[in-house]
Amino acid sequence: DAVYHLHFVVPHKGDAALVEFTGLNLQDLIDENWGVMNVEIHPVAASDVPKPSADAIAAAMMTCAKADPKTDIPGAFQTLINGMDDTVTWMAANVKAVPIDTSSVPDLLKDLASGDENMTAREAAHPALVKLGIQIEPLLRDTRRDAPGEFRHRIDWALESLDVGYINDDALRRVMIATRALEIIGTSEALELRARLTQK
Repeated sequence: DAVYHLHFVVPHKGDAALVEFTGLNLQDLIDENWGVMNVEIHPVAASDVPKPSADAIAAAMMTCAKADPKTDIPGAFQTLINGMDDTVTWMAANVKAVPIDTSSVPDLLKDLASGDENMTAREAAHPALVKLGIQIEPLLRDTRRDAPGEFRHRIDWALESLDVGYINDDALRRVMIATRALEIIGTSEALELRARLTQK
C-alpha cells in the first residue's frame, strides 16, 4: 500500500559495477505484492556531487538517528555518503564505539556454512550469532557478499533474526547508522572505522 521514490548517489571506482536489489522480510519472488520499477542509473563525476559541511553532516546524523518518518531520512543518509572523507573524520570524532567481542564469529560462520554432516553445529551457529547482538551485522554483510547459495540464505536468516527495527539505545543506534554509511563510502579509512565501532 505504499510507493517509495528513492534516489542515491553511490561512490564507485572501477570499470564495472554490479547493482543488486535485496531486502529483508520480503515475500517470495513469485508474490506480486511488491516490486521494483523505473530504475535509472546515471554516472556522476565526484566533482559534481556537492560536499556537505561538518554542520550538515551532524544534522544528517541527527535526522537519521531520530528516525522520524516525517523527515527526509533517505536525503539525510545521502548527505552522510556525500561527505565521504569528511563524514569519516566527523564520525571518528563524534560516534562513540559500542564494540563486542567477535572472536567467535569466524568459527560460527564456518559452522553456519557446513553441510549436513555437521548439522548440529550448523543449527547451533544461528542462535549463537544472533545472541551476539546487532553489532555483528557488518561482519554478516561482508561474509554474505561472497557466500554461495545456501550459505547466503542462512546469513540472510541471521540478519532477519537480528533486531533490525528501531534501536532504543542512542549510542548503538548511531553506531549502526554509521556502519551502513561507512560501508557505502567504502574507503580503507571508512572500513577500518566501521570495524572499530563494532568490534573489540
